[in-house]
Amino acid sequence: MPLSSARLFEGLPQSVKASMLAEARTIEVPANSQLCAEGETASHLFLIMKGQAKYCRVTRDGKQVILYWLGPGDTFGLGTLAADPMPYLGSAHSVSPCKIVSWPHATVRHFALDHPQLACNAVGIVLVYLSAGAERHSGILGSSAKDRVAKALINLGKRSVTPDGINLHITNEELASLADVSPFTVSRVLNEWHRKGALTKGRKALRIHTPEALVAHSR
Repeated sequence: MPLSSARLFEGLPQSVKASMLAEARTIEVPANSQLCAEGETASHLFLIMKGQAKYCRVTRDGKQVILYWLGPGDTFGLGTLAADPMPYLGSAHSVSPCKIVSWPHATVRHFALDHPQLACNAVGIVLVYLSAGAERHSGILGSSAKDRVAKALINLGKRSVTPDGINLHITNEELASLADVSPFTVSRVLNEWHRKGALTKGRKALRIHTPEALVAHSR
């Protein structure tokens, strides 16, 4: 997607988008790179241009919980827009090579004060994340494990469509975290769908051949 069409830039004049991008720092990182750390002051706002990242928290017993799976056009580090920046709510790690633009607190704060639409867009992004979190929570209470796995795959697949189907690079453990189930459950469900021809399962990779076979479980 064109970077200027990201949700962060919605409703902003082209001149403002150009000014923001001119002020941004662009970085390229390999897979498995940490982009920000949970608990540290949100010193930068990040926007993914290319690649995918996971946004996680760590439980008291050291378990990693994936809150969101991020892709091109997604933003994180929104706490830096506050006058007194909040801590990062989680840690972001690249799961593939990524190209990312970022703005330091002072720069993005200046743009937000001069262009209130930017602040409104940030609130909208936060609400999208809150909505996704609420949907996951209600799914734990009201959906089966298979339904939650299907929902997670469909959401991931919306970003990964190719002419050959939907290609995902994700481990069973990561998918289990996103679906709020155990890795054993993910393995069992994926094996069932593999036998039915709905997907092909490989090492850290999935190809979904018939998304419609999963849709009934994702509603």
